[in-house]
Amino acid sequence: MQKSFCFFLFLFIAGCASNESPSSGPGIEQAWTKAHVYLPNSFAPKRPRDVVLDKPLPVVVYLHGCDGIDPAHDSAWAKFISSLGYAVVMPDSMARPYRIPNCDGRLKKTTDKFPLALDYRAHEIDLAWQKLQNQDWVLKNKIFLMGHSEGGVAVALNTNDRFNGLIISGWTCTSRSYPFYNGIKASKNTPVLAISNKNDIWYQGTDLKGECRDHSANRVDFTQIDLKNVGSEHSTYQFSAARMAVSSFLKRLTVE
Repeated sequence: MQKSFCFFLFLFIAGCASNESPSSGPGIEQAWTKAHVYLPNSFAPKRPRDVVLDKPLPVVVYLHGCDGIDPAHDSAWAKFISSLGYAVVMPDSMARPYRIPNCDGRLKKTTDKFPLALDYRAHEIDLAWQKLQNQDWVLKNKIFLMGHSEGGVAVALNTNDRFNGLIISGWTCTSRSYPFYNGIKASKNTPVLAISNKNDIWYQGTDLKGECRDHSANRVDFTQIDLKNVGSEHSTYQFSAARMAVSSFLKRLTVE
């Protein structure tokens, strides 16, 4: 009952607060205008409107986790990837009005207090893609999508086959109670890198425990990186195996 009430409450808010359809939600443009953009040789992020480059760069769209951009993890990933020669764009879902976290980071679990979260993230991916097509600093034929945790779920569910590759961090691609969330929805030809810890505390004792490789049958280009001997850690950036895998994956697909 509580979940149903929350769902219809947010549909009502979205519909009343904006002329946009409830599926895209209010203030979707703010996820883009307040995005953090990291560039090579630049420590501090910029806003998309402030990016000026001498030549276009390959781009990674990075989706943060369920409670917003984490400087110690998401921004760290963005700085690392930008050091490889990429522009990294992190849409800020939490910049949108009425947006609240759909999880409790302290308790390490989903709360379902914002049941439209993944719907929001899907539309934020679409908007980022559209906006990037109009930026002269973007190498249009080299755009990648990466996400961690809730962002990783959104990447796994993404059906935009125009991305050159997908990186799923901190997600299992598994949900036994809600089969819709199982698997990787992009075409079999889309290259995918998945990074996870089998002992991730967020998934222990739940129907979310598993691995993306369990749903990778017949994919043309799929790699799973298992983080080992890392306890129950949910984050991925601090592990060299994860950073090396992301670097190799992006570089290989950029030069192809």
